[in-house]
Amino acid sequence: MRAIYRHGAAVITCIVIAACTDDRARESAAFSAGSAGRRGDASDVAAGSENEITPSPGGNGSSRLSAVAGVTGVKNAQPSSSGMQGGPSAGMQADPLSGAAGVGGTAGVGTTPDMAAGTGMTADAGTPDTTPAGPKNGDPSKPIVTLDSIPCGGSRSGTQEIGGREVTVDYPCDKHEGAHVTVILNLHGTLIGGAPYLYQHAYFSAHRFVDSHNLIVLTPRSVSKASLGAQWGNTDNGEDVPHLLAVIEWAYSAFAKFQIRALWVGGHSWGARFISGTEHPVGEPFACHPMLEHKMKGVIGMSHLRTPIACANRLSLISTRGQEEELALPDHTVVAMEHGCMTPMKGPEKIGNNDYRYFEGCDQGWVYEDYEMLGKGHTDNMDQEVVKKILDAIKSTEGP
Repeated sequence: MRAIYRHGAAVITCIVIAACTDDRARESAAFSAGSAGRRGDASDVAAGSENEITPSPGGNGSSRLSAVAGVTGVKNAQPSSSGMQGGPSAGMQADPLSGAAGVGGTAGVGTTPDMAAGTGMTADAGTPDTTPAGPKNGDPSKPIVTLDSIPCGGSRSGTQEIGGREVTVDYPCDKHEGAHVTVILNLHGTLIGGAPYLYQHAYFSAHRFVDSHNLIVLTPRSVSKASLGAQWGNTDNGEDVPHLLAVIEWAYSAFAKFQIRALWVGGHSWGARFISGTEHPVGEPFACHPMLEHKMKGVIGMSHLRTPIACANRLSLISTRGQEEELALPDHTVVAMEHGCMTPMKGPEKIGNNDYRYFEGCDQGWVYEDYEMLGKGHTDNMDQEVVKKILDAIKSTEGP
């Protein structure tokens, strides 16, 4: 299902990404041992490093998210010289168990935004705005959209405090009001032994493509007190889901002059479980939350996406796994056929050192595909070719 939401003169696309690591004993051993030599492109290892990141070219509407989320405050921060250090020893370490999260900075003046009006999360989400979309780069006669306290571009992540938690924010530079934008909420997985949440920033490095693909990438953290490590929705005192809804609300409000075209949620390992609602005690799948029914476009399941998701018939589905994981890719055939896709799946075809399979002939706005990442284990960073291919597929669902 496609939904377009109006924010002032603009409509924007949102993507949510949730990532997590597995809670099994084999994963704990893998994290402890480290796998610095098998994290894909060496430049991907230090997710928190400013120097190593080079941007690529080229609900039911009856309830407002703010009412559910209970935002207590929002603060902006730009990365400081101590918060985003260069080199593989800073930020996201080669071993995600060591070091601290790489994005930091000096907090600005705290503000409490008006979450009750002008956010674009309309009271009647069942009747989305159908105003024709503007050009990719927006209306050149209007100002460029920028946030004063958060730098733009994939090479300089900034942070935003929402409800007392730091959220890492990446958004495109030099885009005018009305530009089409896709928001990605990027959730970590099990933070074994207190691993930094920004490991996911490197694992699925969508932030590198914010300029070329018009993305807003949001990477928050869980407050879970699970014994193995923080896990979305597990031993979190019921706070994680409202926080994620508040983060989405903030993005719709802060970037209201763009055109938000879609919302995607992605997750790695436990994050994929959290999204799909299977094999964990969290409750309903986050993907099926009623507040997201008319906003969320699809799911990126990175290791451990389980199907069928209860609301799968309204979602596009993209799955990945490392070849060395003891996992099977989920079968999307039934739901893909509901949206006109031709069977059987095509492929595998090579995307770099990865196997790519896909359904073709799907109705406009729908995509179903998967990737097997050859030679990679559970925590090895995704190759840039795969990240870009996934983002290409996401943007293809949005139409002109």
